Amino acid sequence: MSRAGICGIIVAVTAAVSVWTLGVLKGSTAGVIGAIDRVIEAAESGDSGKTERALDELEDCWREHYLKLSFLVQSGALGDISYAAAKLRGLYENGADDFIAECEGIKAAVRLVLESQEPRAQSVF
Repeated sequence: MSRAGICGIIVAVTAAVSVWTLGVLKGSTAGVIGAIDRVIEAAESGDSGKTERALDELEDCWREHYLKLSFLVQSGALGDISYAAAKLRGLYENGADDFIAECEGIKAAVRLVLESQEPRAQSVF
């Protein structure tokens, strides 16, 4: 097999893995955002039991998402999101006014991390 053929196969495999990885991250990000939306909905309804369960689900979902992202993303951004997610339960239990704002901030940060992983022409060339 010629060098050009081998290089073409390598590029094709790299592209396929990149597309697959991006799909996995999009699905995982959607799961985290959905979990945050359920936390916000439960908190706004005033049902503390439902909110506690939604927070448990968010913590589990973030832990799984973090493992997937830790191979691809700088740890600084993930550490900031993990810190904010860890604060949520304390904010809720203490009746903090900025609980929902913190949830929205986490959603924005998770979306930003995903956007930073999307391929762009300037990062390829």
